[in-house]
Amino acid sequence: MPDWGCKVNAHLEIIETASKSGGQYTGIEGYKSSRGSIADMILRPGVSSKFMLSNSIEWAQRLNAAEVAAIVGEKYDTEILPADAAAYITEQITAWESGPQRRSPYITIASSKNGSPVLQVKEGSPMDAFYLTGLQEAYKQVQKGDPKRPPVSNKARVKDWVRSHSMIGKYRKLKLQTGENANFERVCIGGKIYTPEDISPMLEELRSKKTA
Repeated sequence: MPDWGCKVNAHLEIIETASKSGGQYTGIEGYKSSRGSIADMILRPGVSSKFMLSNSIEWAQRLNAAEVAAIVGEKYDTEILPADAAAYITEQITAWESGPQRRSPYITIASSKNGSPVLQVKEGSPMDAFYLTGLQEAYKQVQKGDPKRPPVSNKARVKDWVRSHSMIGKYRKLKLQTGENANFERVCIGGKIYTPEDISPMLEELRSKKTA
C-alpha cells in the first residue's frame, strides 16, 4: 500500500474515525469504478460544498472565452466561436448558482467539524455500502476501464470542460462496497486502515439499527 502514514489493525469504528479525521487526507487503494477502471486515490475530506461552489463560480467568471473555445475546439477538432463559448460558460455558472434541483438521497453518518459530509449511506438502499466524499488530490490509474462517452454538442463540450476543471469538478463521492461486490482493497482514513472485511460488520450493525 502507498505510504500514507496509516496504521493497520484499526480499533475505532470507521464512523467515529471519519468524524475525528478533520481535514486529513484519505487514501483509497485498488478502487474499481463502475466502468471497470482500477486506481489508487487520495481525497481531502471536509471541504464545504458552499466553498467549492463559490470557488468554482468565481473561477469560471474569470475564464477567457476565446481561450476556452480554442482549447475545447482543438480537443474535439471542431470550431467554437468565442461568443458561443461565453454563453455556454455563463449557462454553467447560472446552473451552479441555482443550486441542486432535487433533494439528495444521501444521509450523512460522519461529518467534519464544519459539518461537511465525510461518510454517507444512501436512503432507500439495502445499505450495503458507505459513500466516501472529498476533493480528489491525487489519482494513479492501475487498470484502464471503459471510456466515458464523450459529449456530442459544442455546448456540452464546453460545459463539460468547465465542470471538470473547476474545484467542484474534483469532488468525488466514492461508493465503497463490501462482500462479494467489494470494489476496493483498503481505505486509509484518520490514520487507520480499513478493508472491506472490516467495514462489513459495521454496515450490518447499521442495517440492524434501521430495522429495529
